[in-house]
Amino acid sequence: MLAILVSVLAQQPSRPLRLGADHTFNIMQVADVHTGEGEASWGPGVDDRTYADLGRVLAAEPRVDLAVFSGDMLTGLNVDANATAYWDRLVRVFDGARVPHTAILGNHDAEPFSGSGANQSSPGAKTDRTALMEHDSALPLSYSRVGPARLRPAVSVYAVDVLPHLPVVGQRPALQLFHLDSGGGGMAEELYAAQIAWFNETVRARRKAHNGAVVPALVFVHIPLYEFQSAVQAGDSCFGDHDDGITPTVSNTGLFAALDAAPEVQAVFVGHDHCNDFCCQFGTRKVDLCFGRHSGGGGYACDGYGTGSRVITFHGDTGALTTHVRMNANLSVVHRGTLA
Repeated sequence: MLAILVSVLAQQPSRPLRLGADHTFNIMQVADVHTGEGEASWGPGVDDRTYADLGRVLAAEPRVDLAVFSGDMLTGLNVDANATAYWDRLVRVFDGARVPHTAILGNHDAEPFSGSGANQSSPGAKTDRTALMEHDSALPLSYSRVGPARLRPAVSVYAVDVLPHLPVVGQRPALQLFHLDSGGGGMAEELYAAQIAWFNETVRARRKAHNGAVVPALVFVHIPLYEFQSAVQAGDSCFGDHDDGITPTVSNTGLFAALDAAPEVQAVFVGHDHCNDFCCQFGTRKVDLCFGRHSGGGGYACDGYGTGSRVITFHGDTGALTTHVRMNANLSVVHRGTLA
């Protein structure tokens, strides 16, 4: 387990993420922007509006410390070999505001060769999943990491630490951000058991390194877990919009059970279903399960459901989590709530 922790920490950038002077950390979840759509009804003009909207949301927020690209940043079937050019245009919006980012892959970022309607999980992706994450992790303001080779084809599997505001010798993180890979584009749309084992091993190794301390953690994964369906049906402490179906991974491999058993995990954030942005509590520890807001003009839309971005604030002095959605159209704030 120590080797796992050393490997994870060795990949961290030299300048760590830290809480602000007010001991908070603000994350903007960017979900399902689907740049690179080839159809005439979408196309480059829609991408331009997406970039402009994201820039306006960034400017409207008092402070964004990190953007998390939570999957389907591209429609890989259409961008083919120039995927990184589309990716870099999106990243430049955040680089221009000096906002670092992390990323996970969605089911559309890399697509299969076949144009015959084959399942997105077919082998032979046009855009290589590993190459895309390697490209992103090399960008100047990226905190993304390429996951362990033994987990392939799952590749966006890693953890990032947020440290307290002021450096202290031997300090432990204030917050952990886990990124998991739910597949698509040459990988079955599920969380492989080996990936869940990696999560369990990494949590244990980190807890040991922190002298047994339970450091709060957030989890980002593109495709919803099965338990999102049960959570919204139970309606326990739910708020936000449920205007779309819930399309979980193709099988339930037990990820939520692992997350619920880890006292570090406070909340899980997903995308994939564009017209949901609800948050509900579920499980023995009442873990918060949240959809991000469909953040860009690409991909399908729902009537009367505007685009925007979820903002998550971690309060390091109390360990609390609060959230809201900032809408693209008029920059209004909706669905403000307390999570943990």
